Amino acid sequence: MSIPIANGLLFLPSQIGHDQMRIYVYIRVLLIPAFCFLNYIPDKRGVLPVLCTSNWCYLILGVIMSLSSGYLSSLSMMYITSDACSYQFPPFRYVSPERARTAMMMAAFFLISGIVAGILFAPILAGFISLF
Repeated sequence: MSIPIANGLLFLPSQIGHDQMRIYVYIRVLLIPAFCFLNYIPDKRGVLPVLCTSNWCYLILGVIMSLSSGYLSSLSMMYITSDACSYQFPPFRYVSPERARTAMMMAAFFLISGIVAGILFAPILAGFISLF
């Protein structure tokens, strides 16, 4: 549900350039361990402390993660085949126009495989929290 909303955010002027995408992806990766310290699986927790007992913290962090996932994935798909920086002289392209179709297919494959990996990682994270 959040991916169409995040795709709709792309109509706003983009403040994230192709050279800044890595920074935002790393920030998203750092948000994953934050779920360990929220009120996630309160009945089966080990010794990890709960820093925020409100369910709103968990909800807000989940919304931030889902919206940023949809927004950043849509931006990265747009940056693959278009001019990455049209303000540079000459404009920089990631791939040549004759290989753009293959690049888009590879990007879609890795996007879907990342979603599947995230789904498969959720039980591992739940087991990690119940152990610690």
